[in-house]
Amino acid sequence: KRKNEMLKIKETLSRDNIETIGNEFFTRKTCGEGVYEHSYVENQKENYSLTLKNILNKCRFEKKYIITYFTSSDDEYELIDGQEHRYPYWNNQKMAIRQIADICKSNNYYFIVRVHPNLKNKAKKEQVSWNRLGKEIETMNFKWFDQNDSEPSYKILKNSDLIITSGSTIGIEAIFLEKPSIVIAPCKYDGEITGVKLCDSAKDLQKILNE
Repeated sequence: KRKNEMLKIKETLSRDNIETIGNEFFTRKTCGEGVYEHSYVENQKENYSLTLKNILNKCRFEKKYIITYFTSSDDEYELIDGQEHRYPYWNNQKMAIRQIADICKSNNYYFIVRVHPNLKNKAKKEQVSWNRLGKEIETMNFKWFDQNDSEPSYKILKNSDLIITSGSTIGIEAIFLEKPSIVIAPCKYDGEITGVKLCDSAKDLQKILNE
């Protein structure tokens, strides 16, 4: 559905108009504005904490590549696009995060997971499940920012070397900020936005990282 909407926009508007609208939209979005919807980052800090600053500085000093995964709500995607079973090889987002963490560990990359702030509005059971995964990731000496954490998402984005999502808007925002962007499931913009790579398995991800 969303891809069809994008194709209609391309047919209706000129390239110059699309670029003008897009630049204005993404400039505002990457500053934390809500633009067409409620801003989920409005309660986040303007600047990152000393803890995160030290992590980033340490990675830079050690020349360690930083990969950040931004989570999203699969139930909302299914409601909009009616597509279930989006992860034929990854199985689901949580399994994907575990596999990406393993890849980061074996390649000596630093891994950050930023949970979507809207998770705090989901069922308690779902929050507990994600929080449990967060503890797993942190035992690997990686960083997990949960749904209640006020660390600024866009500061994390701007300080990462690679962004991975399952199709959330921040994956396109990464391209706007000239960050490599990978999606682990078909979404509204893979194949439509130059620079976004669809990677539907751990094997594919490792291959891309080796390039």
